[in-house]
Amino acid sequence: MKNLWNSQPTIVCPACGTFLPLQQYFPFAYFHGAKTACAYCKAEFDLWDSAIKILSQEPLLFRKRGAAFIGAHELSFVYQLPAEATVEIDLHELGVPLNSKLLYIVHSPTSEAAWPLELSSNQLTQRKRTNKLMFYGRPFPKSHESITCSPDVSISITYLPPSSDQISSDQLALACEYLLEDQYEKMLLPCAVAVEQITQRTVFDVLKKLGLPTNHEPNKRLGLEVILPMASQLLDIPKLDNRVTNLIAKLWRLRNQMAHQGSVSSGVKLAEVAEIFVASIFCVNHLSMVRQDVEQKSIFQNLK
Repeated sequence: MKNLWNSQPTIVCPACGTFLPLQQYFPFAYFHGAKTACAYCKAEFDLWDSAIKILSQEPLLFRKRGAAFIGAHELSFVYQLPAEATVEIDLHELGVPLNSKLLYIVHSPTSEAAWPLELSSNQLTQRKRTNKLMFYGRPFPKSHESITCSPDVSISITYLPPSSDQISSDQLALACEYLLEDQYEKMLLPCAVAVEQITQRTVFDVLKKLGLPTNHEPNKRLGLEVILPMASQLLDIPKLDNRVTNLIAKLWRLRNQMAHQGSVSSGVKLAEVAEIFVASIFCVNHLSMVRQDVEQKSIFQNLK
């Protein structure tokens, strides 16, 4: 292997094109009102608009960069794959944590020696989590015997490491997969599950911290639109923007249509689901931050 590059989630500055570490801007700094500015050209930009723009692009090669907002990393390297040879790659040895989810893989042969075909078992199921990949070098129509250049293949892998909030993380990853496959309606259910799951857990944590009954759980809209904004105020955390909560309400409405009718009557387009997906991501990250603060701070102090 050579030219190994394993990056944390990044975002591209829309002004100068520099790759910036997303963690510096999102979620903590963003939800506390910090301005997002490029560390190099100093241009300011809005993360919400940037996320929607990335995820609503038609070319998958650009759209998959939006996976950074759910915590996806990028791994790239060059390996040699001669024609009619088989190569096994252990991603764990290259720094990918065990049980990571592979979201997107791009191959770019840098010679005409062979084209990589991924090998699998005789049971062709959707890949969930794996740390090993095996490729066979398929010869190009031109005779590979005359090829004298190095049989290098560049590969880029977008992967999602295991998360402390695995349920919401898995659901957002599933929604991202559907987005990359242009299956927009199928995105709605995992987005809804991701938001509902962390909403319920956060509401439970807040009620427990306040010494209030937790055996009668409020409905999700009451939790998201009343209880959690109250907790954010007590914890001195800016509440979720109305554009997020409005889109989540729309998500739940569309989800109900799918659950009861089997599909969305009006259909959904890429621009629409990109907004809903971004709202789901921002909501999950905001509530994760609220949960952490509930555990670490005494919100009773602000009630005095």
